[in-house]
Amino acid sequence: MSDLSTVAGLLENAATGDGVVSVLAGEREEVGIGELWRRSEHAAAWFLEAVGRDGAVGLLMETSLDCLVSLLGAWRAGVAV
Repeated sequence: MSDLSTVAGLLENAATGDGVVSVLAGEREEVGIGELWRRSEHAAAWFLEAVGRDGAVGLLMETSLDCLVSLLGAWRAGVAV
């Protein structure tokens, strides 16, 4: 079980459930919390490879599920946005 006293721990714990996140950006997109967590993990790995921990990136994106994944991935990687 994850450390439930941290935001990352709460999200990781939630990712093992069957909850759904809805994103309203033009049209409604739905994704399971586990899938959102997995996608953000891939984004975090990319950010770490591209700029390293404590790096900085700029994101110019439409409001979308991909934007949410990118923001979570940057946060998980310790990258400033």
